[in-house]
Amino acid sequence: MANCCFGICCTPTVLDDAHEHPLELKTDNTTLYRCAGCKEIGFGSFYQCGRRSCIKFKLHEECGNLSSGDSTTHSLFFKNVEFIFQKQPPKTVGSCVACGMSVQGFRYHYCPRKKNAFGEFFVPTKELVLHPCCFRLPRNRTTQGLSTNKGVITNLELKEKAPSECLICLKKKISRKIKGWAYVSTCGNEYCYHVKCVKELLDKKFDQQSDHGTNTTTSSLLLEVTQKAVKVGKDITVVLILIIQALYGDPISAMVTLVMYFFNKQNLFGQKRLTRG
Repeated sequence: MANCCFGICCTPTVLDDAHEHPLELKTDNTTLYRCAGCKEIGFGSFYQCGRRSCIKFKLHEECGNLSSGDSTTHSLFFKNVEFIFQKQPPKTVGSCVACGMSVQGFRYHYCPRKKNAFGEFFVPTKELVLHPCCFRLPRNRTTQGLSTNKGVITNLELKEKAPSECLICLKKKISRKIKGWAYVSTCGNEYCYHVKCVKELLDKKFDQQSDHGTNTTTSSLLLEVTQKAVKVGKDITVVLILIIQALYGDPISAMVTLVMYFFNKQNLFGQKRLTRG
């Protein structure tokens, strides 16, 4: 059986009549996976091919439910701009305007409408392309309702550019050409994290464990984020989890309870911020 253009024996669609095998919707809240469609990390619900020959094929639920050509708008930073969801492999790999990382699979692409004698059509641009997980990032995140230390509430807001240094990379811009979206605390700029830097935490952990033939579990991800919190010297774990949740969905919320339990046991919430030397 010949492989498709994505290098797997399944065409990564759910509703397409030409799909070679049936896909089943499943849920796993303990293990991360790589979506065969958008090539980004996945967590929670996914579509999976039931054939043993391609059991590793997994597709985000949203990536499976959307159809190529679906149009939508982005209400935060690109008002009155129409984006088209595209499934076909890109002819050239562009960079996501949100995180600056390469967009190698399914994506949202800004395609202005053009008209000619034959009708209306879309013309893709090179500048505006986003990963699906970056495209749907919510404007606000909050720790309200969580059992955080001393009832402290932290509110985060998504910004088109970081107003201060990211606490992970210690830079305001992620590259010379791309500033990079960031989640910033609304009570001053005490917390500031590039979306890219948080995504790289998961990508690094996923790739490391995949190289060793093991799955990336919720517990191992929790350990990775907690170690980052200790290194930075701030009680940042819950904040990082909120951003991860924004990227990859509500099932991550189960991790927050584990985070709070861990911090209460380790008494890390009272640590002072480390000063850079």
